[in-house]
Amino acid sequence: MNSEYRKAFELLRQQKIDLNLIFDINVEAFPQKCEEIIQQIEKVDYLNLFLTNLKDDLNEDLEYVLTQDEIRHNKETLAKLTMNSGITKTKLICDLMIKNLSKIDREKYILSIMTAHIKINELEIVLNQIIQMKSEGDDDTEVKIPPHLNPESKQS
Repeated sequence: MNSEYRKAFELLRQQKIDLNLIFDINVEAFPQKCEEIIQQIEKVDYLNLFLTNLKDDLNEDLEYVLTQDEIRHNKETLAKLTMNSGITKTKLICDLMIKNLSKIDREKYILSIMTAHIKINELEIVLNQIIQMKSEGDDDTEVKIPPHLNPESKQS
């Protein structure tokens, strides 16, 4: 089956439908398809939008898309994935995203990785990443003041 996550994401976004459906529609497949989902959606802004909209409960609109048996199966699968490890749906997804974003291209997706850490309240990790990035940065990254705003460059 050919999955078209990018099209699905854009449709959900355009129609203002809960982006959690990307996970909720097939809870079992998301962990295996996480890398493919990232590669198809690709845009950092889109990935951040997905991450910031995560909720711990399954979407109530699933009844319009899935049968009752499929919904029950998704609930049971989510319970197995979260209760066995003692985490929430949001933590599960963020951990998967962090792992796969780092694997694909950590530098490109650093903002999405930070967004995922923030979503699960791992602020210390984000602060450490910012400090590390700043210390690794070039010396040329100092703030440049335009001449017309720099009082030292005004001629008398």
